[in-house]
Amino acid sequence: MEEEEGKFQKSEIGSRTLEPSRTLEPAKTARRAPDSPHSQLAADAALVYRRITGLSPNQPQRVSIAGAVTDLLLWQSTVEHWMSHGWNLRNLPALLDFYARGGPPACQSCQKSPSPGARPSPRDATLAALEEVRKELFGGKS
Repeated sequence: MEEEEGKFQKSEIGSRTLEPSRTLEPAKTARRAPDSPHSQLAADAALVYRRITGLSPNQPQRVSIAGAVTDLLLWQSTVEHWMSHGWNLRNLPALLDFYARGGPPACQSCQKSPSPGARPSPRDATLAALEEVRKELFGGKS
């Protein structure tokens, strides 16, 4: 049986001749050790997401995480905060947007007082209207 590097080879088994098959070289590993601190940060950010949520991000999601996350502590608190609200853990674009806005300190659902000039929530508008009606009916008495 003749063998040339990178070429096809024929082999005989019993009375049967097999079709040519490629001689395989050892596969080059797709995964490499991180070269830079940025790639290490990206790997750590994906690992933080996985450890907290129990979900493994796919390759495009890992790329998104790598492009967005620069502060691992803020990222960790953001993922934990997101999870505490019961929001969709698979909605990574919204999670990354929340992180980019500043994470938990910027959470609009957790802010107690609305920012100046902001419209009141429907609940607050209803309570304010009921308070006005109560004052009209009872003259400010409780």
